[in-house]
Amino acid sequence: MRERDKSKPFFLYLPFLAPHEPLKAPQELIDKYAGLKDERDPARSPSDEISKVAKMTGRESRRPLYAAVVDAMDQAVGRVLTTLDEENIADNTIVMFFSDNGATRVHGRGGGDNAPYRGGKGEVYEGGIRVVSVMRWPALICCQHLPTVHRPDAESRFSSLLKYRSITPLASPPSMVAGS
Repeated sequence: MRERDKSKPFFLYLPFLAPHEPLKAPQELIDKYAGLKDERDPARSPSDEISKVAKMTGRESRRPLYAAVVDAMDQAVGRVLTTLDEENIADNTIVMFFSDNGATRVHGRGGGDNAPYRGGKGEVYEGGIRVVSVMRWPALICCQHLPTVHRPDAESRFSSLLKYRSITPLASPPSMVAGS
């Protein structure tokens, strides 16, 4: 972002692998969450039966590692937001954060919690398809609220944003090939 052409708008798409498998985090964050207990309520879905077998066979909870991975991702997002602030472009930069699906609820895999929703990743219950979504746009959102979008897909978030701000999409996307 610091090396962008400052005379033009920019688009940054930054997908994180976290918190998908394989779960990996810096050791200091793993140590930070080492004592975290897995006290999640049942998922009320087929995940519970798989979890029951995993617990009976002695499989350890991945909740502490999952927390470390999410913390690392949160810190990375924070660095992006800090850079926007330092470049004095935060007020008119739209930042959207959302997930692709709910967290896995199977003991020994992942470690997320979709409560109060039922189920998780790989299931068509609300816990598998309803995902968190956050938008940051200081010039607008600090004093107003965007309409709530209840559809669980990214496309609906973008189209709602365009309608809300009366932004006209380009007839065709700009070429992504250098020199075109």
